[in-house]
Amino acid sequence: MEFDTPKIIKDLEFKIETSYSLPIFRGYKAVDKRGVEQIIDTIYATLPEDVKKAREYLQTVNYEIKNTEQRSKVYDFLNKFELFIERAVPFANFVIINIKETENLIKEITNNLPEELTKVNVIKKQ
Repeated sequence: MEFDTPKIIKDLEFKIETSYSLPIFRGYKAVDKRGVEQIIDTIYATLPEDVKKAREYLQTVNYEIKNTEQRSKVYDFLNKFELFIERAVPFANFVIINIKETENLIKEITNNLPEELTKVNVIKKQ
């Protein structure tokens, strides 16, 4: 069973990794603001459907989800990422972002994906 949300997060990482490095400003990149915002919007749109599919699968294998608090955490980190991009220094269609902060926020988003998504992958590998 495949889910779109982790792939979209990887797309976000790739978009940032392949953005323009700024030699003058070490540790910063210029990213296409609208492109990043579109990827974040796609995560918001895709995540609920992925969680629903994962829950349905877990019910078929009689696995009970105990922790639903993580779902709100991932949205909190997505919101933080949006605010981070919104507050970044604008330059034409780009924003200049700190790479370390960006990597940390993306890691938090990935680490706080709902339990349903991570559990399905663990069960399927067994």
